[in-house]
Amino acid sequence: MKVLTELQDSAQIRAGLENGSVQIGVFAEKVDDEKFFCKKCLSESLYFSVPKGHPMEKRESVSFSDIDGLTMLLMSDIGFWHAVHEKKMPHSHFLLQSRRSDFSTLVNESSLPSFSSDLAMNHPDFPSDRVHIPITDSEAHADFYAVCLKSKYGRLRDIVKEADS
Repeated sequence: MKVLTELQDSAQIRAGLENGSVQIGVFAEKVDDEKFFCKKCLSESLYFSVPKGHPMEKRESVSFSDIDGLTMLLMSDIGFWHAVHEKKMPHSHFLLQSRRSDFSTLVNESSLPSFSSDLAMNHPDFPSDRVHIPITDSEAHADFYAVCLKSKYGRLRDIVKEADS
């Protein structure tokens, strides 16, 4: 089986599921509709990431309002998280990076803060010399759901089961 991934908004994914151009979608909200099979597949929590020596490194936690107004490094293709950052931090200036390698270099070589997540922290290339401070706002936590048409579930059962493990 060939798997292609594409970042789209929820409405586009849902339309693709309904017209058959998308076989399985991942949503940041539960889809309550009788025609869909929906299963929670993972959760993600955001952290405020700063280099050692940063004035906020000793904080046990922060809120978006605590860090609103800062200049921060940010990946550009992060799906719905981008809207969360813009909404919760309207006074911040985000230096957007489209290439993961450029972003990683800047995070590693810069004193600028960034975001990290518990999912990213498990990656072997994740910078270990930063302090990752939990963000307390409810918007800094997301549950993700694998969704497919119930009529297609039999064909996609193994993928959906894999998302559960």
